[in-house]
Amino acid sequence: MADIVWMDEDGNELKREKKGRGRPPKGSVKKDNGDFHILPGSTEIRFVPKYITIDSSGDVIEEADKGRGRPKPGFEKMDAGDHKGHWVKKEADQA
Repeated sequence: MADIVWMDEDGNELKREKKGRGRPPKGSVKKDNGDFHILPGSTEIRFVPKYITIDSSGDVIEEADKGRGRPKPGFEKMDAGDHKGHWVKKEADQA
């Protein structure tokens, strides 16, 4: 099976992992041996929104990737602050 190899500006290998099913990362170059090389600047880092549950003091209780589709009930998308772009739910204290 092919590998996905991240390269630096000098052509040195930074990281290597097995390629799973599906398409290779955008901007990767397929080599003769079947590996996919990713050069610096060829791919942008994707923002992945998360579901974040926080308590009344603002500490994170739970965190999970959102995925596709409609958001879960009770979560609100944050427009500013530390959790900008994520879906946040504020839990009441369970005292």
